[in-house]
Amino acid sequence: EVDERVDIGIVVAETGCRQTEIIHLPPEDILLDHPIPHLRLRYVEEGEHVRDLKCVASIRLVPLLGAALEAMLRHPSGFPRYRAKGSFSGDINNFMRDNQLFPSPPEGAKPFTFGGARHTWEERGRAAGMSNEERAFLLGHSVGKLRGRPVYGDGPELKLRALYAELVAFPTDTWQPRPQAEVRNLIEAELEAQGFRIG
Repeated sequence: EVDERVDIGIVVAETGCRQTEIIHLPPEDILLDHPIPHLRLRYVEEGEHVRDLKCVASIRLVPLLGAALEAMLRHPSGFPRYRAKGSFSGDINNFMRDNQLFPSPPEGAKPFTFGGARHTWEERGRAAGMSNEERAFLLGHSVGKLRGRPVYGDGPELKLRALYAELVAFPTDTWQPRPQAEVRNLIEAELEAQGFRIG
């Protein structure tokens, strides 16, 4: 039996998305047959799948690679067990504790919760040499707040987002990310193709 808790956890860990962004995905925002499979995160104001996002910066396309893609292929219509319900956090934290999947917290610190998984993705991005702005674009943070001024333009297109995501994606049994130096070269080539001057 496919466990929605586990697969939501995989997608969150492998995309850096907020768990609410994955739990409440409407089926029409899961685009698995696109040349670059991805999720579309947006406000939905009416209909069966009404959803809110944290802020305007959270509206974005999220490429699916490796384990995240494999997990979403198991749930092409999303996660009905948790959609529009508030039970996921308790369920995933209990599952993680029951299976001893959390590391021991530092002495004097609070126990870990699954909510921290998003931050581990950001740490992986930092370790892969991503700038603050690159991580912010991918995670749906406010780049304007980061820069201290308004930001114009839509940020990296889906192809670029997929390349950035590949820098931190883990291999699976059926998929292997390319070497980071090769991916960085592809990112530079894509930026140049979009008219940016590199170097």
